[in-house]
Amino acid sequence: MSNNGDSASKDQLVRECGADLVLDAALEGDDDAQCFLGMMWHKGHKNLPIDIEQAIRWYSMAAQNGRKDAEEILSSLTNEAKNLSSKTAHGAPKKKSPELPKRKSFQERRADSSFTIRERGYKILGGLLPNRGSVGSDFEYRIDGNSLTRTGYDGRKTKYQTDGNLQVFFLKPGASEKYIFFAKFIDYYDKF
Repeated sequence: MSNNGDSASKDQLVRECGADLVLDAALEGDDDAQCFLGMMWHKGHKNLPIDIEQAIRWYSMAAQNGRKDAEEILSSLTNEAKNLSSKTAHGAPKKKSPELPKRKSFQERRADSSFTIRERGYKILGGLLPNRGSVGSDFEYRIDGNSLTRTGYDGRKTKYQTDGNLQVFFLKPGASEKYIFFAKFIDYYDKF
């Protein structure tokens, strides 16, 4: 397995992919976030390469926290890693990774609470969306669409739109009164 220095450098790669809140939750023991990081390393994500050792690291933590699905995936991965190492030692071709269950959409995960993380005392249903940004000091956002675009101003509120799902994290009291958002699905959270 990886040593602490190697784990720290791998964790930095996760932060650079924009999954820093997921990583923080996983390091604090959130089994949903740990399972999600295991999946990211198992299948690869954005600029994150596939790394079975890191996948096993995170699935192990999630399994220790009681995640049955993580136990099943971990068992499959460790068996595959053993088989792969013995077969590659004999020159046999590498075996394809086992398939993970079909990933649910953000709306499905949110509706059945199958992926939640805890951030500053509240639960974020459906998990954090992958792409993040901020608008001044009023709010931060996370989206799974292409971008959050300012589309107008109606005299009282600024309008923003995205082609995907949106999570808005208001940073100050009263900030929610200044904006209107349009997206497939929107969640609002206060971070003050």
